[in-house]
Amino acid sequence: MLISTPRVVVTAPGSSSGKTLATMGIIYGLRKMGYRVQPFKIGPDFIDPSYLEAVSGLHAINLDLWVMGRSGLLNAFSDGCKNSDMCVIEGVMGYLDGAYTGRDRFFGSTYRISGMIHSGTIVVIDASKTAQTALATALGIAGFSGGKIGIVLNRVAGEGHAEYVRRAIKGYSNIVYVGHIYEDSSLMLEERKLGLVPTAERHIDHASIGKKVSENLDINAVLGLMDKTPVKVNGSHHPGKSVTARISVAFDDAFNFYYWDSLASLRAMGAKIEFFSPVNDIPPSDGTEGIIMGGGFPELFARELEKSGRTIRFLKNASSNGTPILAECGGLMYLTEGIYDKEKFRRWAGVFGARVKLTDRLTIGYTELEARMDNPISSTGQKLRGHEYHYSNLVEISKDQGVAMKVLRGVGVDGQNDGLLSYSSIGTYSHFHLGSSASAARRFLESCASSGRR
Repeated sequence: MLISTPRVVVTAPGSSSGKTLATMGIIYGLRKMGYRVQPFKIGPDFIDPSYLEAVSGLHAINLDLWVMGRSGLLNAFSDGCKNSDMCVIEGVMGYLDGAYTGRDRFFGSTYRISGMIHSGTIVVIDASKTAQTALATALGIAGFSGGKIGIVLNRVAGEGHAEYVRRAIKGYSNIVYVGHIYEDSSLMLEERKLGLVPTAERHIDHASIGKKVSENLDINAVLGLMDKTPVKVNGSHHPGKSVTARISVAFDDAFNFYYWDSLASLRAMGAKIEFFSPVNDIPPSDGTEGIIMGGGFPELFARELEKSGRTIRFLKNASSNGTPILAECGGLMYLTEGIYDKEKFRRWAGVFGARVKLTDRLTIGYTELEARMDNPISSTGQKLRGHEYHYSNLVEISKDQGVAMKVLRGVGVDGQNDGLLSYSSIGTYSHFHLGSSASAARRFLESCASSGRR
């Protein structure tokens, strides 16, 4: 299969340069011209995709080489292209930043993945403390991209500031001036730690932001940078035999870190998905055969979650009755005995024998786990790849608490182990992409279906 959908990557020299803002403006401008635009996000990110979704009207799809593998990434790209006129892909960190594997110093980077999908390139440059020197940055990235690139200047003081850069790049045939974004407090996308605040928490007018950014972008120049080179894809996702199971997924201000194409894959396999809200104390409905609790920032809602009595009782009963629960990072935290916050110890679900303590130290990176024993998502010896991102540790882990997985790469719950196991409930600091791990997804659904038949 050959994919020829026009596409362009939006990248930058580093994080916090304005990639998401520029991508929103580009998507808005393309939609205004009548195009159906599929957004993508390179790397293991749950937050930026929500901003792209808000302005495009479509779920953004992640492209992560470590978690998904080459074929999984290309299949995900192919699936996203099917019903779209063009694709806009937001990069991760800086253009060359990825996971150094020893064999590939740029593994998983925007540079590497844009090459895999033959994408055009637009570079967002923070111009707040520079002018003509932006040319050097553009030339450096153009040298790696091997073709014509566009540049968008962010945090521009005024038209005169932008003109300095336009004059500097004049005469360079491989650099196109796409536009600029003025320094404007109304366009500030609030950040937390190493990323943006999730859209589930920050209720803003994304369309207005996209419109305002697009006003100073040359959308025709963007169209000219789109690459249509055919990308060869071996096939698409094949769900195989259907496994019918009713799955409840936590989704609210505290729990909203999900790969939406993972949930789509579960649906394609036969899952019937509904949502519940621990923060609002709305538990899963009766008849639920499996539960997924994704990541997020539950520590910001510790008080509300302590009061979620109905949800806590449901989860404890479901776990003790053998209903499979997959809890990742924030979900794992909520299923522990509780959290030490600034005020006091707040009691949570108590499914796992451990407590949560916040820290100022960030644990971040790709992970690889190996199952020590059979569990709801893997059989003994099976390996799973994921990623972790957290400012918390588990403390006071009970000596009786089961642990299902050995850490081959990453930190997990204690540097050597991950996957707390209680009955058929498993909690990991790792986030997984079930859409790219068919065996894990099918095992989870089969575990849920078996639970429902008991």
